[in-house]
Amino acid sequence: RGLIALQEAEPHLLTEPENGYCIPGLSFTPNELFAEIRKHHPGFGFRVELDENMNKFANLWPETLATSEPLRDLGYAPEVGLSEMVSSVLQAHEDRNQFTAAAFKAMDADGDGILTWEDIESHVTKRLMRGRTSSYVTGQAAIDLVMSKLMDELDTNKDGLVSWITFSDWYRNNSVEEVVKTIQASSLTAP
Repeated sequence: RGLIALQEAEPHLLTEPENGYCIPGLSFTPNELFAEIRKHHPGFGFRVELDENMNKFANLWPETLATSEPLRDLGYAPEVGLSEMVSSVLQAHEDRNQFTAAAFKAMDADGDGILTWEDIESHVTKRLMRGRTSSYVTGQAAIDLVMSKLMDELDTNKDGLVSWITFSDWYRNNSVEEVVKTIQASSLTAP
């Protein structure tokens, strides 16, 4: 909002030198952040490992950012506080964890908390590949391509098994569905 207000402001109303404005968001110390997280997760802990070079850089920043000039000239004031931000981030994290758990459980046919090649292949075959093979790569060949890619990424210790932890970490930035789409798209362009 603040940057849009600056972009749309009438130039003659901008009183700061060279139209330079600090557009503040919210400011908090690590201890304030951790205290807010503990309101939601009382057992939350942390460990500080200070990097001297980063600390030198951090000490160059001002302790506070001015809010009066953007309010005066742009009508801008931050609307989100620490409490709302922490609640929003933690809720998004919980939603992602539930989505990831549902994806894992959909593949973990025997419910043992470990995915095998067969578990994943069955899921891919029944739910993702049906009716989606290209004219270049079809049937089991398409499934084999998908499975090779998935196991290459998921089976980090190459024992043929995928743990919940490994899957959860991988699923933060990936999905089985996206791997299927990528393989299908690349097979459509094959000679």
